[in-house]
Amino acid sequence: MSAIIQPVVDPIGSVERQLFGLVLDRMRVSACLIEPLPDGNFRFGQSNRMMDEVLHADGNLSGRSLEDVLSRGVADSLCRYCLECLCTRTTVEWDGCVTATALGNWWRTTLVPLGGSRGRSSCILWIVNDATIQRSAEEALRAERDRMRDAIESISEGFALWDANDRLVMINGRYASYYSSLATMLQPGVAYEDLLRAAVAAGQFQLDMPAADWIKCRLDGRRGSEFVGEEQLQDGRWLLVKERRTPMAAQWDCEATSPNASGSKMWFARAAHRCR
Repeated sequence: MSAIIQPVVDPIGSVERQLFGLVLDRMRVSACLIEPLPDGNFRFGQSNRMMDEVLHADGNLSGRSLEDVLSRGVADSLCRYCLECLCTRTTVEWDGCVTATALGNWWRTTLVPLGGSRGRSSCILWIVNDATIQRSAEEALRAERDRMRDAIESISEGFALWDANDRLVMINGRYASYYSSLATMLQPGVAYEDLLRAAVAAGQFQLDMPAADWIKCRLDGRRGSEFVGEEQLQDGRWLLVKERRTPMAAQWDCEATSPNASGSKMWFARAAHRCR
């Protein structure tokens, strides 16, 4: 058993049609009206010149069915979205790579229900923007990020990248293994200072001075262009930490080292002395 869903709509009046036509002509994007039919299908209404060019309609779009202009698959998808738009009375947006002759690129599509004289929807405003260049740029950026992530993951040392505001951009698996107690916080966007304080509160490090002094010295050391020091984890491992600030971001490398308590204490002792 099947049922046809037909939204309750008002017919477009002559005044409304004239107003919609004026609005379409002034729009700087490809746009047209889509009108519902009694049998549950849709047809094209008024359109502006840019939409006619996109659909190769030559100014003869009004009154034609969706299937007459678009491929069957594209027309079916558009019909489904139009039903959703009218039934929910909300704007519907999506991106699609369609294969119809008239629409061969990535298109960002918006359907807006337009109200009739009695407050119910009378038709749909269809707005189309060519998003091919933007989508290509987004895909290229994702590919570049994937290559960068693979390169960082191949580094044998722990590696973290921070942005200019000292917020985490990405880390590799080795870095995460050193700070496993902070797994829930090691997410892009977390502030360096918040992560440092959480690590101290969680007992991640063995400290040789009060926690507040250790944190202050660590933050003071980070304000320079380069920092080299050692950290002893709670499990006894020592990490050699190297930080280098570039014009765009801060890089943090850390690797396990053999115990060198005297060197670590001397560095932090000097830092603590400068902080007092």
